[in-house]
Amino acid sequence: MNADIKVAPKYSIVFFLAIMIHSWSMGQSTVLHLDKPFYVAGEYVLYSFSNPQLPEDSLLAQIIVHSDSRILSQNFVQVVNQKGNGYFKSGYDLVDGPYGMQINIFEETGEPVVLYSGFLDIFSDQSENHQIAQNTGYEQVIPLSPETVSIQEVTHDTRENIEVSFDLSEVFDDTVQQVSVAIREDGYKSKGSSIRSYEASLPEGSFLNSIPLFGQRRMIGEHGIQSKLVFGCDSRTFRFVITQVDEEERFLMQIPAFTGEREIQFIDYLRRPFMISKSGERTVDFVNPTLESLEGVGDYIADFATRKKIYQLYSTVPQQVDFVPVDPDVNNLDPDYEVDVTDLSLRGRLVTVFKELSTPLKMKLQKDSTYEARVIYETADRKEYYSRESIFIVNGKITHNAHFIAQLPIQDVKHVKIFNQLEKVRQAFGPVGSGGIIDIEMVDPLYSIPDDIRVPSLRLQGMQPTLVYPVQVKIQDAVPAVSPLLYWNPSLVTGEEAVSITVPAGDDRTSYQVEVLVRTRSGNTYIADKSFTVSEHSGS
Repeated sequence: MNADIKVAPKYSIVFFLAIMIHSWSMGQSTVLHLDKPFYVAGEYVLYSFSNPQLPEDSLLAQIIVHSDSRILSQNFVQVVNQKGNGYFKSGYDLVDGPYGMQINIFEETGEPVVLYSGFLDIFSDQSENHQIAQNTGYEQVIPLSPETVSIQEVTHDTRENIEVSFDLSEVFDDTVQQVSVAIREDGYKSKGSSIRSYEASLPEGSFLNSIPLFGQRRMIGEHGIQSKLVFGCDSRTFRFVITQVDEEERFLMQIPAFTGEREIQFIDYLRRPFMISKSGERTVDFVNPTLESLEGVGDYIADFATRKKIYQLYSTVPQQVDFVPVDPDVNNLDPDYEVDVTDLSLRGRLVTVFKELSTPLKMKLQKDSTYEARVIYETADRKEYYSRESIFIVNGKITHNAHFIAQLPIQDVKHVKIFNQLEKVRQAFGPVGSGGIIDIEMVDPLYSIPDDIRVPSLRLQGMQPTLVYPVQVKIQDAVPAVSPLLYWNPSLVTGEEAVSITVPAGDDRTSYQVEVLVRTRSGNTYIADKSFTVSEHSGS
């Protein structure tokens, strides 16, 4: 603690012991900070969390929002320097909560570890039953001095820029880990806590910085050669991941992080037919919490209904949230051979192209009137055929069916890219590339090969798009700026003892509360708050 804090001598030992006991008891506590204590259906739920026992290395955390074991939202966020943040977009059609919220991280074995488990209170905009969940894990926080937060004036005009400063010198020596700030309507202050905690039990060891995919393979037909290898492919990036199945044909595949939902396609090393299904789904236990009646929620729900009408009138949204643009996935690997099929005057089937042009891909008609494809590679100044079948990727969908590829109408094909050089395919695709990779782009971007010739696949939810912080009211001349939340920043700059921010006041004429949560690496949680008022603009 800072030396400027005065403690009466006869209480100094007791005060010191209390702080030490608090630090020890909170050593493994995950602290969750919400932008508001409760929500109305349709709002964004903004949150940040931290735990001083987490490794400082980057890892992925799985965020699950659920109700009665039904998962409403499931995605991943990045955890850096023992803290992470994200959001949940609640639908307008949600019925009254409470809704469970669980944060998981995964050991290297794929075993989940619960980092946080609690409840979100979400009310329907038609709700008349105003009860909130009694979250048993309310965080015991240490109050900071009133001077921690300072505001230029107590009263401000609508749309005026408000300067808010934070003096962290009182706790700076405790190695500040996180500063999370919410500025919202002052009435929320008496409507429950926006700070929750959970006593997580974290094992020693490493955690995954990849998305775990639990699956099971089932071979189709009889096969003399046994192989435990399974390859997963995200064909948007030409990225292949290898794993092995166990005695029960189950596997854990660690997929490199991606944003949004992806289709992961699976390839057998020997090109044999098989099926893939998800296994080991991590179910979420939902225990109905004790509910507590809450006065005054109806006023906020009525205000929200009024805001909705304003938003609909001006074709805007309650909280104008910006996202960091997601870079499009591209395959930067240069092919060894490329054919722009649209430049050719040929007609008929695609097999004609490979008959007329000299390419590494050769197609041969078999006795059963089907085509077989083989790719040539060079080694030791000799040209050899790969012994394994090629992998064809058509508009991102994978197949081994060379006969289908041979029969594609030439006029429907745009580009054919061939990856055949031995060292390149080994380095880029691993052993699954032994056979060559043929990437085909169709003229129609929505074209998809038939399901019965595709390799097995599973859908996987990845990371949610990253929010742009701070989240705050957007001021536009022709659009009313009305929101119960003026400002949210889960990661305010902590490199300085004094931090200042500028917050634009909206058009809501009401009292607001500044709430700042400070988390230190020792496990202590501090809080300070201050209120101010926004009144009608003097020039209106």
